[in-house]
Amino acid sequence: MTTPEEIIARYSTLVMNIARSRVSFSDADDVYQEVFYRYIDKEPHFKDEKHEKAWFIRVTCNIINSMYRKSELKQRFDMPDEDMCDIISDKDFAAEAEQKADFENRLTRLGAKEKAVLMLYFDCGYNVREIASIYQVTENVIKRLLMKAKRDYRNIGEKEDKHR
Repeated sequence: MTTPEEIIARYSTLVMNIARSRVSFSDADDVYQEVFYRYIDKEPHFKDEKHEKAWFIRVTCNIINSMYRKSELKQRFDMPDEDMCDIISDKDFAAEAEQKADFENRLTRLGAKEKAVLMLYFDCGYNVREIASIYQVTENVIKRLLMKAKRDYRNIGEKEDKHR
């Protein structure tokens, strides 16, 4: 059984690289601390090393996304009331919120593998080669999975458009 110190040593570079690629250096330190705090607090059990690595990537991305949402809310609440009304009544804001909800709804309907690959590719900014190394498979496997995920994502949207 691996100790928390070994886990931190194994994944600290990965977590920090993801965090630094998406947020400022000071925020990256906060993300790093939160990821390993969650690991120690939750004590998750993993099937294998790939599952373990995917957990750290996903938790890191989730924490970063939460930071973005919190900072956007904070910026909105720091505005004068008249500016807040302009933003809330703005049609673009409503359309963006609807698109985000639609995106998240479609993602929940995808399989776990497809969702993970799409999130790593589009949300975390990994390229095919990096994703293949994370999952320890060939690039062709990831390319096929990414194509399937994109196709399924589009099909979900087309089915929903037919039902509207």
